[in-house]
Amino acid sequence: MNKIIAITFVFFTMITEAQNCNERVEEIFDSLIESIGNYSMPKPEFNISRQMKNAAKMNRNGVTIEQFAIDLFCGENDFDDKLSYILAHELAHYYNKHTWMRNTGLGYASSVQEVLDSIYYTKAKRKESEIQADLYAGFYGQISGYNTLEKAIETLTVLYDEYGFPRENPKYPSFNERIDIINSKIKIANDLALLFELGNVLLLDKKYNKSEYSYKYILREEFNSREIHNNLGLSYLLRGVSVSKEPISSLLFPLSLDQTTRAEVVTTRSSSIHSAETLIRKASKEFDWAIRLDPNYKKAVHNNIICEFLLIEGYDNRTHFLNNQRGLDPKFIVDLEVINMIISKKKTKKTQRLAKKGSEISQLNTSIIADANKINNKDIFLRKLELSPSLIIRKRGVRLQESDFQSLYVNDIHILKDPELFIIRLPERILNNDTFSNEEKKQLVKTLKGTYYIYERD
Repeated sequence: MNKIIAITFVFFTMITEAQNCNERVEEIFDSLIESIGNYSMPKPEFNISRQMKNAAKMNRNGVTIEQFAIDLFCGENDFDDKLSYILAHELAHYYNKHTWMRNTGLGYASSVQEVLDSIYYTKAKRKESEIQADLYAGFYGQISGYNTLEKAIETLTVLYDEYGFPRENPKYPSFNERIDIINSKIKIANDLALLFELGNVLLLDKKYNKSEYSYKYILREEFNSREIHNNLGLSYLLRGVSVSKEPISSLLFPLSLDQTTRAEVVTTRSSSIHSAETLIRKASKEFDWAIRLDPNYKKAVHNNIICEFLLIEGYDNRTHFLNNQRGLDPKFIVDLEVINMIISKKKTKKTQRLAKKGSEISQLNTSIIADANKINNKDIFLRKLELSPSLIIRKRGVRLQESDFQSLYVNDIHILKDPELFIIRLPERILNNDTFSNEEKKQLVKTLKGTYYIYERD
């Protein structure tokens, strides 16, 4: 009897684990689509097949992964990373419209041989598509939080072995060629993901020119997602706000920045060769791009409304514009109404009463807030981290692609540097102790991926 109970327990445990893995695969799939952020195409369907033929495949409707492929990795600690490679690779073919891959799986087993034999799809063309797919998968997997390409070779090896895929095929890249492709794209994908995070950090720290540089670099590499366009638009918009006349340049706006933990961004005045209006119009174009990729992307919609609001002259005209906005968060509208009253120098008490209906941004905009006590000696941060400017300058880093930034480590501290800045990511051991005072912590920049201190070189 005990043996029967034990067998039954093991059986149900295996079923439960398989169900959990299947649910997790679908979550990974949705997470990748969210990061890709391209809803100008139909959202790809997700299916699990009981066949044992392709491991995973793409067609015009979406992506199918086989239960056998999921079960191969179910229960492993790096399950998410390995499945993210399989899914992101197929999604790359889908979004890049690699039509030769339709109904063709990771091992190139096809049910439509006449398509694959087409003279239009040479082996070189298929290899080019694989290179693009792995880079695409690596970048979007990385910004989704997965170590996609680091686990790709191990994943691909298991699939080829367990499915018995031929390692040599005269019409497609061989197994060894695919391994070479993965190895060649790991650093590029990781560098681009790091540049995206760097752009977010620099934007939050009000280094608008440099955040623009990071996002533009990624877009030039043809990674065209709503988040990148949205955040580039914010770089332009915030720089436009910072060069606007008072009181606009001193106000907070209800902005939405992707991939960070802060929605509102403090603005400061800075020099610029562009007028505020020019920068705001450039911002609006980027938000338009993001909205074209996803018409339901509320962050870009909100940000674009702020652009339109700032380009309107006169209190009554701005009020009329806000009254015509529908389906938006009431607090968002109140925040802009409060800003409108402040810009137009309306009575303070009336403005403060309205601000109570808005978000924290309205409360801050209607308060007299002393600037946070800045620590004059910026080197105190470096000393507490046992670093020095000369040490960081001397130490050579690895360049992030062809960009201005280098990546280096001093012990367990990750530093990104260019000729003007050190962007220092603080390790957990420092964040979890009392190295920095509360006032010092106010100068740190936080995103979903880490906490940073930005040191401006003299």
